[in-house]
Amino acid sequence: MAPKIIDREQLDAQIVVFVLSPLVDALGNLTPQTINRFASGDSEFANRVRAIQEEAEKLAFQSFFVPEGDGFDASFYLLHFCHPSALNMLSQDIKTEAQAWAFGEYLLTQYPGVRQDPDSALRDLIYDRLNSSVIDAIKKLIGGVKQPPDLAEGAQAPTAAFSNIKASSVYETVIVHGTWANSASWWREQSGHQNFWAYIKQYCSKLFGTGNEFGWSGINSNSDREQGARDFINWWSTVSSLESLQVIAHSHGCNVVYLACAMEPKLHIANMVSLGCPARIWCPPPIDTASGISRIHNIYSRYDISQLLGSIGGRRGEGRTLADSVHIRNHHIAWEDPSTRVVNVGHTDLHEPVVWHNNGLASKTLL
Repeated sequence: MAPKIIDREQLDAQIVVFVLSPLVDALGNLTPQTINRFASGDSEFANRVRAIQEEAEKLAFQSFFVPEGDGFDASFYLLHFCHPSALNMLSQDIKTEAQAWAFGEYLLTQYPGVRQDPDSALRDLIYDRLNSSVIDAIKKLIGGVKQPPDLAEGAQAPTAAFSNIKASSVYETVIVHGTWANSASWWREQSGHQNFWAYIKQYCSKLFGTGNEFGWSGINSNSDREQGARDFINWWSTVSSLESLQVIAHSHGCNVVYLACAMEPKLHIANMVSLGCPARIWCPPPIDTASGISRIHNIYSRYDISQLLGSIGGRRGEGRTLADSVHIRNHHIAWEDPSTRVVNVGHTDLHEPVVWHNNGLASKTLL
């Protein structure tokens, strides 16, 4: 039976309470397997962990099926704390192709061995108990199928946003995706589709596209973000100049770039547009006019629950903003167009063309 849908703001408030639990933050960098191993030797700790698992399962099920907002992203962060059986339970209530695709990609990022060996011991979890639509999505993903544009794109930008704007930026620009978005299409060139890439292309003529875009695994782990940072350095050394790089990054993709700058002193980013980056103590943005990053525009929304969830395991401050300085500016995006209608902007909305268009973000943040 699908969970009862509750008011979005009420659900968001419950998730915030969950995020702020000290034990939840302490467990945030551990795998579910490690958590269960610790719990097996300490009954009191096991009871506390199980209470967290039960709360996470309740919130994950509600988030996944909420009709608007950051349901997919939020529920996947929450599933990290859940008992594995919750994956199969959630799968049975999946109704749409978009839900099946998102859930399938999540499973493959959490259990990457399935890609190499789909008949391994993970077969029981991946193939024998899941909703058939999820299984179909997993097989397509294993076969290298990218997420269809009609599943990846949300609200389309108004026609005026795709007018004949003359791109004047001399800076080479790259879009970096976040967690669970490696196969998504919003950040890559898609012929004939007016996605976020096409919107940015209006302003940045030197936007990396098909054949030279940057992607990383999108797996929600520190080790994968560190590998993503190494991959970014390798990508940069191959395709980009040293002095003119501009980066637009979403979610943990921002932390991948921050780590890359910390690892490679020669890597210089003239301008960084950070969209909903989970602020974590492990990924401080390296600000420097000669190396690192010269300028950061940190774009966030207080309605972005996924950003808070992504900060679990070493949250810096409240998990959303950076310290204002001559090099860093925080931009709060609470709605699309205050003159016409109030629309709460969530995590994935931050890379929607309509949000950029109605808030004038290109003129405020891009070089």
